[in-house]
Amino acid sequence: MTFTNREIRALLRETYKDPDQSDTVYTHYEMFVNELFSQKNPNHKFIERDLDKRPLGEESGGEKRYW
Repeated sequence: MTFTNREIRALLRETYKDPDQSDTVYTHYEMFVNELFSQKNPNHKFIERDLDKRPLGEESGGEKRYW
């Protein structure tokens, strides 16, 4: 199965919006995608999203954010 860059970015965006995914898991996905894209294209602009703007969900420690 193959995915286009657009499909991979869409899946990463869905993970970012998913409140059940921890910040740590999302960060690992983001690092993997950035590494994958930079291997194919050395001029790849890295994807970096602000974790403080994520929807309410679990943090890496398993606690809910309420701020």
